[in-house]
Amino acid sequence: MKSRDQKSQSSNDLSQFGAAEALFSNDPADLIEKIEAFPKFASRQAIAKFLTKYEIFKRILTVNGSIVECGVLHGAGLLAWAKLSSIFEPANHVRKVIGFDTFGGFPSVAEEDTETGTFNELKKGGLTGSAIDNVLEAVRCMT
Repeated sequence: MKSRDQKSQSSNDLSQFGAAEALFSNDPADLIEKIEAFPKFASRQAIAKFLTKYEIFKRILTVNGSIVECGVLHGAGLLAWAKLSSIFEPANHVRKVIGFDTFGGFPSVAEEDTETGTFNELKKGGLTGSAIDNVLEAVRCMT
C-alpha cells in the first residue's frame, strides 16, 4: 500500500490503508453510495484532518476575511473549506477560499532541509498532487 510518508506510518496504519483499499474496490455499491458512506472507507487520520478543519472553521465564523490554503495537493483541504463555508454561511458571498500550489511539487529543496528531514517527499517534485485542471473541475462540480 502506497503512503505519502511511510516513514511516519506504523505497519498497522499501512495494513489498514491496504485493507480499506481492498474493501473499497470489492464493495459492490455504486460509487455515489461509497462516497456517501465515506467513513466506512476513510482512515481515522483522514477523518481527523477533516474534523480539525471543521473545528477551526467554527472558530472563524465571526471573523471577516478569506481562507487561504497554501499547498493544495489533491484539493481535499481546499474543497473542505469551501464546503464548510457553503454549509455554515450560505449567504456569505464575501468570504473567498483561495488555493495556491505549484501543481508540480517542490521546485527545489534546500540542502539544510534534507540533512535533518525524514519526510520521503522532501525532494524536487515531492508532494506533486492532482493536476490543476482536476482541482478546477472539482471546484466547478461544487457550483
